[in-house]
Amino acid sequence: LRRLGVGTWPRLAALGLLAVAQFFWALALIAEVYTLHTAILAGVILALLRWSDRPTPGRLALATFLVGIGFGNHVATVLAAPGCVWFVLNAEPRKALEARSLALAAAGLAAGFAVYLYLPLVYWTGPAFNYVGWFNAAGQFEPVNLATPEGLWWLVSGKVFADVMMAYTTSELIREIGHFGAELVRAFMIIGIGPGLVGIVVAWRRSRALGGLLLLVFAFSAGFYINYRVVDKDTMFLPAYLVWALWVGLGYQWLIDWAGRPSPAVLRSTGRGTVVALKAIMAGAVVFAVSWTWPLVDLSD
Repeated sequence: LRRLGVGTWPRLAALGLLAVAQFFWALALIAEVYTLHTAILAGVILALLRWSDRPTPGRLALATFLVGIGFGNHVATVLAAPGCVWFVLNAEPRKALEARSLALAAAGLAAGFAVYLYLPLVYWTGPAFNYVGWFNAAGQFEPVNLATPEGLWWLVSGKVFADVMMAYTTSELIREIGHFGAELVRAFMIIGIGPGLVGIVVAWRRSRALGGLLLLVFAFSAGFYINYRVVDKDTMFLPAYLVWALWVGLGYQWLIDWAGRPSPAVLRSTGRGTVVALKAIMAGAVVFAVSWTWPLVDLSD
């Protein structure tokens, strides 16, 4: 957000709402893949922004390396791929499509994917605990051979979860969309919804590359999990929340700029007072969100 020109107050207010959103906060307190997945996604977005500032092959390779590492943590990283490709081809297409850039980008991606080599290596050691497989009708566990290309692909492609992907009927899907909307409103304490919508417009007007990146990452991530039939999927929307927080920051900054802009009809002192009031509301929303969410995530007992 700082790289996008968002000041301290709107930046901390937007990220404050993100930090104390119920599931974002709750998942920060347990060992799960979703928090690291979100952190890596933030790193990928930052790496792409740095590359667009100075589009060198090395900077693009860093971004693709982080994408590869992300796949090793969670295959849902693929949901960010359309946005990343859009950004690269709209920000600096000539630089991105140079032979050296493509070669280093491919090498960076391959280096990130190398974390998958851990799987056949550890399988060959015959670990005492192995849950990569399934139970047959007799209740006996049948492990998947991770030392074979077929077994490795079965695991990393998520085939074990194929039956819960895109599993809702049309009426059920409409209900799930409504549920996600309600969770988004609750996560950002209502106050973050309007500025988030403003931020979508601000990002797109500033740069089609940036606007498309954020829209595609949000749409693919939220869309996939909305249509994912599992009971704990509310914990899986963190990438969408991350993007929404960026939009909130941009929207907050636009509101502050708009309120503080002098005009013949408004005294300068009135504008300053409005800005102060906006900042107070932003900060107050975070304080309220902390008090609201704390009882929901408190593990002190």
